[in-house]
Amino acid sequence: MSFKEIVSEGEDVVITQHSRAFGTRPVEAFKVDGRTGSVTVKGATLPYLQLAVTGVAAPGPVAFPGAKVGDIVSSVTNLSVPGNATGIFETVISVVDQIQQITAVDESAVVFLVLLAHA
Repeated sequence: MSFKEIVSEGEDVVITQHSRAFGTRPVEAFKVDGRTGSVTVKGATLPYLQLAVTGVAAPGPVAFPGAKVGDIVSSVTNLSVPGNATGIFETVISVVDQIQQITAVDESAVVFLVLLAHA
């Protein structure tokens, strides 16, 4: 089962993961092995991929090994100045092994934690 099969386009979904140490938290704050794991959405278990990436100086590609075309960008967290930074990158992966920065702001000194749900 895939993310696209259980969540309608445009539907808002909050993805959470439970940890004994922290209780239920947004999944961007939870690590399984630092790179991959799974989340439960509407009763279905879906794989995810997370990676810390550094932004670029202008709109363009950022390396994201393992990203597949169609993967959903579930969350983006600014690790340099902690906070949600979802609007910085595309919402659906369009190029294998890359995520596209869509803002014209120089983000080359900023590190982001990106969480993808495999489509």
